[in-house]
Amino acid sequence: MLSLLNNAREKVVREVNNTLLITYMEIGKAIVEDGKLHIDDIEYENKSLRYLSKVLTNKFGKGFSRWNKR
Repeated sequence: MLSLLNNAREKVVREVNNTLLITYMEIGKAIVEDGKLHIDDIEYENKSLRYLSKVLTNKFGKGFSRWNKR
């Protein structure tokens, strides 16, 4: 029984990690694509990253600072 529970927990951890990895990759891709639309507007990039950082940090907590987005 112990090995069943341990195996189940390990599987859950792997699935969560994979899901988070894919999610963060998609977020990064969206940021890059948005940046390409405003390639000559550095002010837009700075404001949008600050705004995104603020919203994500307020909603989900630490780990979404502007520096983590670069």
